[in-house]
Amino acid sequence: MKEALDNAVRQCCVRAIEMFPPEAIRGWRIVGWYTLLHVAVIYDCHEAIPILAKHVGVNTRSKYGETALDVAARTGDAEAAELLLDVGADPTAVNKRSGDTPTLTSLRVGAGRPSASPLANAR
Repeated sequence: MKEALDNAVRQCCVRAIEMFPPEAIRGWRIVGWYTLLHVAVIYDCHEAIPILAKHVGVNTRSKYGETALDVAARTGDAEAAELLLDVGADPTAVNKRSGDTPTLTSLRVGAGRPSASPLANAR
């Protein structure tokens, strides 16, 4: 079941994701590293973010101390960042490994130009 769920997120098949029981979504991790919410950000599966956020804590950290919002900020994914903020992601949560917040990471990705930052226009 975990492989099928993993494939559904990587291929962004929202209808398939919705068919899995909440317990499967909640308990899934890649070797303890990332949740499905992290994977949705990594694979640009924006449509799945609100669905997965219902079952996975939006501020849940990976093995590396990253939240899904950290991943969106680090990769410059403004759409994912906005969706995560809409479902309650904390832009001030400190990454346990780097010591940065998603907002600071976003500014670095935007080369210090706030208008280029994925979190610049977020509420």
